[in-house]
Amino acid sequence: MASIPSKRPSLTPTRGTATRSKTPMPMTATSPPPPKRRRTASLEADLLTPPLLEEEDPLCSRSNVVEQSDDEDDNDDHDEDLFSHAAHVLATEAAALASITSLYSTNMSAKKNLKSAVETILQSQRSRGKLIVSGVGKSAYIGQKLVATCKSMGVATSFMHACEAAHGDLGDIREVSCPNHPYPSLRNTKIKTKPKPNERTKEKPKLTTPPKNDTILFISHSGKTPELLNLLPHIPPTTPILAMSSQTSRPACPLLTDRAPKLGILLPAPIPVSEEASFGVSAPTTSTTVALAVSDMLALTVAERLHRGGSSKREVFKRNHPGGAIGMSQRELGVVKRAGVEVEAIELPSPSISANDEG
Repeated sequence: MASIPSKRPSLTPTRGTATRSKTPMPMTATSPPPPKRRRTASLEADLLTPPLLEEEDPLCSRSNVVEQSDDEDDNDDHDEDLFSHAAHVLATEAAALASITSLYSTNMSAKKNLKSAVETILQSQRSRGKLIVSGVGKSAYIGQKLVATCKSMGVATSFMHACEAAHGDLGDIREVSCPNHPYPSLRNTKIKTKPKPNERTKEKPKLTTPPKNDTILFISHSGKTPELLNLLPHIPPTTPILAMSSQTSRPACPLLTDRAPKLGILLPAPIPVSEEASFGVSAPTTSTTVALAVSDMLALTVAERLHRGGSSKREVFKRNHPGGAIGMSQRELGVVKRAGVEVEAIELPSPSISANDEG
């Protein structure tokens, strides 16, 4: 009996037939999304989970804690250095002020020079002259402050920059001679006078107007600023020159070496320790502090002598300084308050004379 062949296909792949791939079929748009994994840990479990140990948490590691502590110590050290340096600056300048105070209180040469300087400036003021202050750099700012203080005190003063002086500002200096001047070098020029009518006498005629004579003040810590030295040949030889510098003797100041003793007066303004040695830099700091103090001393002393017997320096200052809180009087305060403006006069710490100063 013949066998019937089986119609079951053979599992052995033949050439040209395709095989079934075992890779999963891609998910189509109609395929449902896979289910989300549910979180097994609850919120209470998270809260009860112990924190990481120091060895496991880098933010709380022992090394980082040590580094933060070191940084705080370094910051404290930097702050101490800052405050120490600031206090050193104040102490250095305070010592310089104490030193200059002692110099003008005990040194006879400094006291004599101060008296001569004041008398020379007063001579110029009474002869309708003025004080001309000159300097460069930081000394120029000190000079401008001196000029401002003198003007408020009724002392005729002007500022002449040393660089601008060589470009025309030298014309601010007035040279006048007087036959009765105490300095012999100022007695050469004849001044026109008006003799008394119908009077035959051998007495010297009086001057109709007092002569004008200016005084120059140079401010230079070194005493040899080139811009100031270059002006000396162009200043009239009869013009008195005052020099505020670090030298303590007149012959040692280059600004006065070619001047007659009565026409060249030194105002010493030394500092006990150089700025380079004190602060490691030669920037004008202690020297300008001392120069400012000596300038205030000179301005207030001249004003005290100039207004003696007449209007007090307080009245002159109030007249020349009507603005600001310093110049506001009680009457003006009443007017302002009646206008409905809330205003109050207060005391201000100032090197100038305040409105309530009785001096």
